[in-house]
Amino acid sequence: MYKVGIIGCGRIAGGFEDERKREHPCTHAGAYKKNKFTKIVAIADKNLKALKKFSKRWKVQSIYQDYKKMLKKEKLDIISVCTHENTHSEIVLSAVKNKAEIILCEKPISKSIPEAKKMLRACQHYKKKLLINHTRSWHNSFLFAKKFIRSNKFGKIISIDGSYTSGLEVMGTHMIDMFRFLGGEIKNVFSVVEKNKNIKKLSYSENYSPKDPSYSSLIIFKNNSIGFLKGTSKKKYFVFDIDISFQDGNLNIKNNGKTLILNKKKGDKEFKKILIIPQKPTMMENLINVMVQDLRKKKSLKSNAEDALETLKIIKKIKTNKIKN
Repeated sequence: MYKVGIIGCGRIAGGFEDERKREHPCTHAGAYKKNKFTKIVAIADKNLKALKKFSKRWKVQSIYQDYKKMLKKEKLDIISVCTHENTHSEIVLSAVKNKAEIILCEKPISKSIPEAKKMLRACQHYKKKLLINHTRSWHNSFLFAKKFIRSNKFGKIISIDGSYTSGLEVMGTHMIDMFRFLGGEIKNVFSVVEKNKNIKKLSYSENYSPKDPSYSSLIIFKNNSIGFLKGTSKKKYFVFDIDISFQDGNLNIKNNGKTLILNKKKGDKEFKKILIIPQKPTMMENLINVMVQDLRKKKSLKSNAEDALETLKIIKKIKTNKIKN
């Protein structure tokens, strides 16, 4: 049995499991609880009320208001960092000194590139694996899309269009991660920022902040295909859609991966096929299962710190290469 410690007792740590609209398990605690090889043995959070609530909900006896005390006292195999990105670097730099082999950290990897590089170097020095929870890397529909691209059934990719709602660092980071996952490395970006000072909160995004506006971008991949990133916080509903255009058709990933539409083009004829790919196990369950396989069989892991650092670099470039509007 692999011992797990969780730092941060908020929604992604375990709270989302009590929301009916979500696919379950959808949190760190929920996925660890379902995996027969993992057990949550310790949790940490500055907020005593949240700590006690989490302890009761997930039946964890060892609780700490100081995560450093938890890391020093507990002998862990896996550590989940479920805190705000401002704290990721500090916590990971402390966590590498614990015996745990794997650290799973929420996205984005950190607030700055220098911090992210420092985290990466520390993990390499202590021979620890650092994963960043860019959730859709574990979603069956996006995994299907990756395989379909490799099959070359519709020819080469011409462009990728992505639409998202909420801020660049909240949801845009997932879209950039998927652009890189599906289209390869990105060479350059040219962007515009949405003016949304009057939007204080979004009903579908608990992490939204006016300090993290949406961006739209023209993206140029290293293989010379192009991408169009369309972000907005003005819509009153959640959007995460991707449309991949090929030489002989296109693949639409709709409704946050719930529906895939294949359009085969031949002359003026079009052949449409709608696919509903079951998300079982869920994204979080997939992630924890793969982590456990790594511990048991020493397999390589995707969605690692190196990938997250590259995604962060693109986010920073989007913010830098702005076109005045």
